[in-house]
Amino acid sequence: MYREIVIPNRSMALEGLDLVDAQYTSTVFGKHIHEEYIIGVIETGAQKFLHQKALKVASQNQLIIVNPDDVHTGEAASPNGWRYRAMYPTSEHFSEVYNDLGLGYDLAPYFPESVVSAPDIARDLRLVFDQISLNATRLHAETLLYALLMKLVLRLSIKKPEKQKQRYSKHKLYEAKEYLRATFDQNISLKELAEIAGLSQNYLIRAFTQEFGLPPHRYQLQLKINKAKSLLKRGHLTSEVAIACGFFDQSHLHRHFLRSYGISPGLFRRTMNP
Repeated sequence: MYREIVIPNRSMALEGLDLVDAQYTSTVFGKHIHEEYIIGVIETGAQKFLHQKALKVASQNQLIIVNPDDVHTGEAASPNGWRYRAMYPTSEHFSEVYNDLGLGYDLAPYFPESVVSAPDIARDLRLVFDQISLNATRLHAETLLYALLMKLVLRLSIKKPEKQKQRYSKHKLYEAKEYLRATFDQNISLKELAEIAGLSQNYLIRAFTQEFGLPPHRYQLQLKINKAKSLLKRGHLTSEVAIACGFFDQSHLHRHFLRSYGISPGLFRRTMNP
């Protein structure tokens, strides 16, 4: 009998890199986003997930790669669930690679494929996890990580497709999105957001969902959860985080954090701050 096991970790390498080793059997992740990239490898079993409006299945030894702000889901695709190890590099982590390639700091990679068969990269990823778990020196860990990030960029990434010139209404949708990012902790109304975008409430809901994969209220919730994760990593008390991120109370934060990360906010905080 398998059970849900989630072991988050934070390496000091590259000024802080989040890692996770997880086993899921019955957990089902609804649509959500991350601010970081997800670079993971399936160790056992298989996972299926909705990404870029298509159902993907990743099996043992395959890589899972998800770009920041990409809406995705997650659940078991095999009877015993799936175990995977993943790291969550930020755009800033990749910027060092781009700068060394002479491409500048302001670029970040875009990975068009979310399920990839690349045994050598999977091996390198596992080596990073193993050495960090063995308390490798920072220099050793960063050498392995940098080589891995460079290989990911050169082998699997492309220049992010440029957005076509936006119609007026689409431009207003992006204004609404940025307003949500700036006011995620506030209890704003649908009417207020629609007025910011200069759109009807009905059109805003439909068009926002079509453009970004989540309705406005779900996108706002994901922003709250991601901010909560950041504060918990720094050791803030769960009660303080709930208030700072605009949740009604700790139980509200607990429910939604568990749904997104498969671990309670309290346990996540304790694990990241031993």
